[in-house]
Amino acid sequence: MSTTIPIATITSVYASAASEITGVLASLSTETGRATVISLQMQAQNLEATMSYYSLLGDLATQTNSESAQAIQTQVLEASQVIQQLFSSQAFYQGRFPSVPGNGIMACLYGIFLLLHFLFGFLTRQWWFMTCFTLGLTSEVIGYIGRIESHYHMLSLNPFVIQLVCITIAPCFLLAGVYYLLAQLTVVMGDKFSKLKPMHYSMIFIVCDLIAIIIQAVGGAIAATASSVYESTRPGANIMVVGLAFQVAAMSLFQYFWYDFLYHCYREYKLNHGSGFNPDYQHVRDGKYFIHFLVVICVAVLLVFIRSIYRLIELIEGFTGTLASVEIYFMLLEALMIVVAVTLLTIAYPGFVYGLKTDIVVKKGISFHPKEKPKQPDLEKAVASEKLRVESDSNYSGRTVFDELTDDNKASSNTRTPPRIFL
Repeated sequence: MSTTIPIATITSVYASAASEITGVLASLSTETGRATVISLQMQAQNLEATMSYYSLLGDLATQTNSESAQAIQTQVLEASQVIQQLFSSQAFYQGRFPSVPGNGIMACLYGIFLLLHFLFGFLTRQWWFMTCFTLGLTSEVIGYIGRIESHYHMLSLNPFVIQLVCITIAPCFLLAGVYYLLAQLTVVMGDKFSKLKPMHYSMIFIVCDLIAIIIQAVGGAIAATASSVYESTRPGANIMVVGLAFQVAAMSLFQYFWYDFLYHCYREYKLNHGSGFNPDYQHVRDGKYFIHFLVVICVAVLLVFIRSIYRLIELIEGFTGTLASVEIYFMLLEALMIVVAVTLLTIAYPGFVYGLKTDIVVKKGISFHPKEKPKQPDLEKAVASEKLRVESDSNYSGRTVFDELTDDNKASSNTRTPPRIFL
């Protein structure tokens, strides 16, 4: 019975493995470093399995008895399974190769979105939103290229770490852009409908986002360092879990403020037909796609939220868990969620929704609410000052500033409190 592999090839591979294992065993006898010893032991196991497999192939190639050949064939299959098990235990993704077409498509899509957001940002002058999405999409592109590289180098640590860190933290940058949208929309509608001032959204949630990025990056670095010396990656993964949990908590709080803001805006529209909205941005609210834009933000935030929960559970399971190693879960709950969110926010780009000539500036400051009354002049000081002026003025007409202020106060009491303005 013959094999499909030539005898010369079998002999050559076996001889090469035998020569290499001799050097590995010699190094192993003198090496004391823990990481190096583990690496050499793994090499020795792989070489022994390879020699056993090719030795059986050689026997099978020269065997003429059919019954003996069948028995050897069974041993060949068992030796092949041993090699596969060794590979799965040593390779990342539990030996499951990342899809080159799938990850290649994602890298191309994010590359296209990156160019579009860069162009749209300059056209509409949405500098913060453009910067956040440029950073996030760049991170996505690098991450998916890392997954493609992992397909060809399954035992290499660097591609795995690149894809892990970049794809994990990329949505944090995207969220930083979305958080700023709420600050802008608070200005457009009027901050009396929001529990926080516009700038507070940027200050609170973007800072939370940065904290989440730092924690996850540190966790990824610790996990990578541990993996490089064959130590447990659990401590690093736990730190990444903390970062993701913090991100999920911040997103939950953001959604509370977001939906509370939408609710109060909706009530104003139903009860007062929007008369209390900021009149300076009436043209933005009258835009054809403004309501669609609000829906897009709701959907995009929900998609990123679902993705973040998935990554949180994935890291709790660990890098060898089912969610981390079976790519279909990754493609559905990571890639699909984020690419749909980015697609929506590219189609409904905020700069086009607001208008090319509209500049929504989120300022620090205070505002007067309609229920608040502006501070009235100090009448006592005015009367005292007027008496002094009258005593020194021989042409006094009989009408004082006090009378004028009193008339002004009466007139102002019959008028509606001025709308809320920013100082």
